[in-house]
Amino acid sequence: MKPETVLEVGVKAFIVNADRKYLSLLRAKPYPGGTKPMWDIPGGRIHPGEPTQIALAREIK
Repeated sequence: MKPETVLEVGVKAFIVNADRKYLSLLRAKPYPGGTKPMWDIPGGRIHPGEPTQIALAREIK
């Protein structure tokens, strides 16, 4: 039997301050299949039925 494919949708944000500096975050855990943490921008997965603006605000918070 073939495993079910699950589509996961996410949101990301480039956040810049008045000095034109961007916010970047060092991930606490590596991406799946990775061996070391990597730099990323704020964001995350959207819950099913959740509006994108709400998801993005939640992830930035």
